[in-house]
Parts: sequence; C-alpha cells; structure tokens
Amino acid sequence: MHCKRCAKCCLTSPPTLHKEDLSLIIEQKILKDKLLVLRKGEIIFDHFKQQYIVLKQELIKIVSTKLGCYFLKNQNCTIYEYRPIECKHFFCQNQQKILEIKDKNLLQRFDIINKNSAIGELISEHEQKCSLQLIKKLLNTKQYSKLEKIIEWDEYLRKSLKDKISIPDNLLNFYFGRPVKEIINNTSHLIIHL
Repeated sequence: MHCKRCAKCCLTSPPTLHKEDLSLIIEQKILKDKLLVLRKGEIIFDHFKQQYIVLKQELIKIVSTKLGCYFLKNQNCTIYEYRPIECKHFFCQNQQKILEIKDKNLLQRFDIINKNSAIGELISEHEQKCSLQLIKKLLNTKQYSKLEKIIEWDEYLRKSLKDKISIPDNLLNFYFGRPVKEIINNTSHLIIHL
C-alpha cells in the first residue's frame, strides 16, 4: 500500500505540531500566523475518537480553511517537502503510525517564544486571567458578570496589540488562542457537560 495523495488527511483536520516540527517554524517554512493555538481546557472534536474532548494540554495546529489545511491548494500540499511529522505519519489506510505519535512530544508556545519576553509575559498573564478552567466554573455557576469582564479583557488586549503594534488577528490567535468570546459562543453548551 502506498499514499495515493488523495488529500483526505488534509481535508479532515490540519496537523498538530510536535517538537520535531520546531525547525519548520525556526526556519520559517511555516510562519506563526499560519498556526492556531488550542488552549488547555478547550473542547475540540477528536477525529480519531469521533467525539468531543477537553484538551489536557495546549495544541498548536496549522490553520484550517473551509477547504481543509491552509497549505492545501488544488488538492496538493504546498509545503509537502517540509510537511509536519503528523503529515509524514498519516496514512488513511493504516492509522497505526499516526496514533503512535498523536499525543506525544507536542509543541507548546513556550518552545517557540521566550517566556520572559514581553509577548511571553502577556501570554502568561492571558492564561491566568482567561483560564478556561475559570471560564467553565463561571459558566457552571452562572456568574455572567465576571465572565463578561474576562471577555472584555481578552478583547481589550487583542485590540490594543492590533492597534498599537499592528499584530494581525491570525497572529493573535497563535499567541493567545481563539478569542474567549468565540470559544464560549462555539462550545458553551459542551463546556458545562464535559
């Protein structure tokens, strides 16, 4: 059996990055604005388990579009030579290799960003003030005014960085994950139950 290059894997879910993929970012084969951070505590659909799960640690994924992975163009991978390790191990007819690495050695933001840099300190502050564990607690206890303050702070931080130093939205989604309001709007019905 061999890969037919059908792009099924690219259409299903963009890859999660592993520490082995760090050089792709350092060498700018994959730019940070093409990455999305899914934060610890977020609810995502796991395509292997075919169910929603709560993330036990953050994931860095390649951004997806309506057509699948950002790097999929005309049914071809535009970074095939430099594709991430999950792409190299994914084979739709036998998923054993991908399952062996799936949750191991995952890349984290602070593998890429210096935790003591200005943006690193903002990421840490954001994780503290916009903790998804805290958001779940506030939703469960119906403390909506406190939840609104978290949403306002998240929006303020993003707008300030965008206006003052021109950080685009897609790069903000790498630094801070998806906006809190978006996470709540998309998954609040699940947050309470999971």
